[in-house]
Amino acid sequence: MADVNASTELTVLDDKRLAAAMTPVKNDDGKMVTKAFDELLAEVIEKAKAYTVDVSSANTRKEAKSHIHKIRRSKGAFEDAGKKAKADADEIVAEVNRRRNAVKDALDGVILELKKPIDEWEEKEEKRKAALEERVNSLGVLVTAQSSVADITADRDRIEAAFNEGDWDDFEERAKDAFDQAATRLTELLGIAKEREELEALRAAEEERRQKEAAEREAKEKADREAAEAKAAEEKAAADAAAKEAEERAAAAEKELEELKAQMAAAEAKKAEEAARPDDKELEVGRTGKLERKDVGPGETLTDDDESGARTYFKNLSEAEKRLDELRDCTELAKSRGNADANDYMRGMANGLILALATMEGKDPEYLDWPEDSASVA
Repeated sequence: MADVNASTELTVLDDKRLAAAMTPVKNDDGKMVTKAFDELLAEVIEKAKAYTVDVSSANTRKEAKSHIHKIRRSKGAFEDAGKKAKADADEIVAEVNRRRNAVKDALDGVILELKKPIDEWEEKEEKRKAALEERVNSLGVLVTAQSSVADITADRDRIEAAFNEGDWDDFEERAKDAFDQAATRLTELLGIAKEREELEALRAAEEERRQKEAAEREAKEKADREAAEAKAAEEKAAADAAAKEAEERAAAAEKELEELKAQMAAAEAKKAEEAARPDDKELEVGRTGKLERKDVGPGETLTDDDESGARTYFKNLSEAEKRLDELRDCTELAKSRGNADANDYMRGMANGLILALATMEGKDPEYLDWPEDSASVA
């Protein structure tokens, strides 16, 4: 048993072999080579497992623990070699990173220096293209079908000025296409606007004509109405004046008639008184125009008092007849068409004259009373 364990006894691992096993290496194909590591680990595992643990005595148990301790030491050796390999690798990585940063800093400066003219040119080119792009966009139509002829014409002038403002360089074809499209659209819009504005002008002229005619018609109607009102007022004033004059004449005639009646009554009374006396003399008017008594002889004449009284009587009688004729004329005028049927006032005036005339003539008055649409009142 002791001989077997002696052949599998673990020995201290060689540092170089451990370092080679724990340091990764790539082959020509770029793959990681693990042969040295795999062989060393397999060897340690093999020797570790080949040991047979004997717990029969204190010495064998001590040997077993020693063997396990050696396995731990081998494990520690692997760990230490790995840490060292990692530290070496970290140093390499740090150095690689340092060199990378040095390359980056150095060459970035060179690149920026060499690239600056290119960047400046590209920036300038971008600005140039942006300016040309903006100029192309300015060739767009801003007006609509509802815009006025003036606005459309102004937009056309604006686009033409923008198109002819300067060189278009490599945007010339795009600018020409945009200008042609705008010109075509503006021509269409201008035709629509002109037709619309012509119609609007015709409508406005027609509306102005209607308003003018309405104003003239209203003015004429107002003038006719005012003239009719003035004529009616004038006719009413004339009718009022005529009615007033007729009333005054009727009143005067009535007064004179009353006076004449009184005089006639007085004359009748005097005549009756003289007829009752034996020496009363009858008077008459001769062909000479002088009053004569029937019972006087040839060559005899009336006294001056008798002749004066007779003349006064016949004069008053003639004047009363004249006034009565005037009242008849006024009454007929008031009853005629256009006066009595003008309104209720004129009809009342006519009926008033009819009453006055009937009173003077000792008759019953025949008042006017007819439909409003009667053609005659005479």
